[in-house]
Amino acid sequence: MEVSQPDNNYPDLQAFFETDVAIQSVTDVPVDSVKVCGARRRSQGIESVPPNSSVVQVHTVTKALGPKDIEKLSQSLPSACTNFSEFRGALISKMYLYDMSLSEVTQLMSQILTKSEFNRFESAVTSKLQHASKGDLREGVLKTLKNIMGPKLDWSRITNCVQRKEETVSEYTERFCQTAVTYSGIVDDPESVLDDKGPLVRIWSDGLVAEYRKALPFLDLAWSNRTLRSNLDCLA
Repeated sequence: MEVSQPDNNYPDLQAFFETDVAIQSVTDVPVDSVKVCGARRRSQGIESVPPNSSVVQVHTVTKALGPKDIEKLSQSLPSACTNFSEFRGALISKMYLYDMSLSEVTQLMSQILTKSEFNRFESAVTSKLQHASKGDLREGVLKTLKNIMGPKLDWSRITNCVQRKEETVSEYTERFCQTAVTYSGIVDDPESVLDDKGPLVRIWSDGLVAEYRKALPFLDLAWSNRTLRSNLDCLA
C-alpha cells in the first residue's frame, strides 16, 4: 500500500482518525474506529493495517520533534496560569498524539514555565520518570505540573467573591465558578461548580446581593439541598 508523503504542516490526524468512518483509502474493509499511535508532524508512512479489525491501529515512522515543532506546540496550548484544567487536557492530548518523549516534554515545558517552575519540573521528572513508559510518563508529568502550577487552596478568595452592584446574577455566578475552580481544590471546571450540592452553594448564595439572597428561601425552602444550577433556575 502506497502512502503519499505529507507536507510540512501539522497534520490534523487526531480529528480525522477519531471519526467513526469507513476509510477505503486505508483499508478495503469498513472499520468502526481508528486509533492513531504516534502521529507526528513528519510522519513518513503507514507501516501496517491489520485487516478485518474493528479497531485499526495506524503506526507511523517518526522523527524527534525539533525546536520549531516544540515552539509551535507551546503556542497552541491554552494558558496554564488562567485555566489549568484546560491546559492539562490539551497537554495530555498533544503528548499522546505526538508520542512525546521525556526530552521533548522537558523542552516544551522550558518554553511554558517560569525559570523557578521549570527547575522544579526538570528536577522532579528527571529523578522519577527517566525510564518510565509513555503511559507512566504522561501521568507523571501531569502530577508534577499539578503540584507546581495546579489550583492553590485559598477559601478566602472564594468567600470574598461576592456579587457587585452592577453585576447580574449570571455574571456573578460565572465569576464565582471560575474562582471556585482556581482556589477550592475540589472542582476541575465551572460545570462541576454548578452541579455542586456542598459548601459552594452556601458560599455562592451568601455572596448574592440582599434582594436575591432573601428570595432563595422564599422561593424554595429546600434551596440549600439543591445544586447551584437549580438555584439559578429558581431565581430566573
